[in-house]
Amino acid sequence: MIKHNRTIAKFEGTQVSDKSLLILVIACQFLISIFSVFLSTSNEVAALGTEIYGDGKADYLAALFVGTLFSLTIFFWPVTRREKLAVLLMWQAKLVVCLMLMPYYEGYYGSLDAFGYFNSALAEPHFAGFVLGDGTQNLSEFCKVLLWVLPDSYHGLKVAFAYIGMAGVFTFYRAICVSANQESIDWLLGLGLFPSLLFWSSILGKDPITLLGISLVFFGVAIVTRRQFWRGLLLLSAGLLIVAYTRLWVALILLAPVFVVFLFGFKKLETRFLLLACGVVASFFLLTVFLEGAEITSNRDAVERFDGASRSWADAGGSGQQITADLTDPVQLLAFTPVAAFAALFRPLPLEIPSLFGTLSGMENLFLLILFARALRRFDISRLRNRDVAAALVFVVVWVVLYGPISYQNLGTAVRFKLQVLPVMLALLVLFGAKRSAARAEATLLVAAHSSAKRTV
Repeated sequence: MIKHNRTIAKFEGTQVSDKSLLILVIACQFLISIFSVFLSTSNEVAALGTEIYGDGKADYLAALFVGTLFSLTIFFWPVTRREKLAVLLMWQAKLVVCLMLMPYYEGYYGSLDAFGYFNSALAEPHFAGFVLGDGTQNLSEFCKVLLWVLPDSYHGLKVAFAYIGMAGVFTFYRAICVSANQESIDWLLGLGLFPSLLFWSSILGKDPITLLGISLVFFGVAIVTRRQFWRGLLLLSAGLLIVAYTRLWVALILLAPVFVVFLFGFKKLETRFLLLACGVVASFFLLTVFLEGAEITSNRDAVERFDGASRSWADAGGSGQQITADLTDPVQLLAFTPVAAFAALFRPLPLEIPSLFGTLSGMENLFLLILFARALRRFDISRLRNRDVAAALVFVVVWVVLYGPISYQNLGTAVRFKLQVLPVMLALLVLFGAKRSAARAEATLLVAAHSSAKRTV
């Protein structure tokens, strides 16, 4: 059982009481409402009306109403009081992104997939059902479901997706707490307010839903061997299913850390064998659906499709760049993998993309690179004794190998795709970057806690 820390938590270097946090949240909500009313009359909001084929101002004000209602629902979350206040603070930041920053981003980049999802949901409101492997169609169908209870508002729908993204961040935070056998609101705020996580988990698109699915998988991984086998297995399966219906190939990548759990998380061989058999069946089923959807019939065909698909991203947007390596050649692919991995995790760097958005992304990636250098300097292999840490590292490595070529050939796309792995990456960088003395003590605690809590199945 995790002990709840009910002392006053540190927030940005100072001690802040629950009452002060609540006052801060209320003040933020009030200011956001005032500024949003003024912004509803702006040219940026009015111009978006042509993309969503409606009254831009009314659409925008409906989002303010929806966002305020979602603020109230957080008070009913089954979490501690301090966690509620932290989530409320995160939600205010998300409202700022959705209502104040996103309209400028949407106006600058013009026609986005988000407009298509919303417009298709309004044009054909009849629910046709979800199809495994067709993420674009499934997202349009999900928008229809949400619009049954929400106003017919693009901005309101975007706010709902931001709420889903926030739930994904909180779920991953709980996974960290279970793995570390302790809680810290600093972890929650650090994840929820990290710029890329904050922005890309607030868009109307696949990313917030994918993030929630990935978080559920890692939460299930964290608790499945800690006397909560069936609950963990249910959460893990639900997460895989959610990801499979949005981005099927990400679900296949997630099976890698799941196999780590099934191999090393249980004592009894018959339990391992049964779970591994279930994992193999699930892998075969998902892989069959993916290959059929991509019309891949052979290993050679798969390699050529991978090469062609990754190169197609080089022509998308102004941040594309071609690679000279032949990805169908195993030797060249292996040699190019470290370069692609660096691009997937740490690019664009400052000044690589000459725009405000590119500059901000570059500064964030420079910060990640500093964290990575610190983690390398303080690396302690004993951390890998923790099965959860090993599973997370396997996920990052497999993801980087497969997404690296795509990220290298379009740095703008790399920023958004990294959301899939960014929470896991941040957790690992902070963990391995801890001081060695503290790392050894914590590693011992984690191993002991895991051994004592492991269920003999």
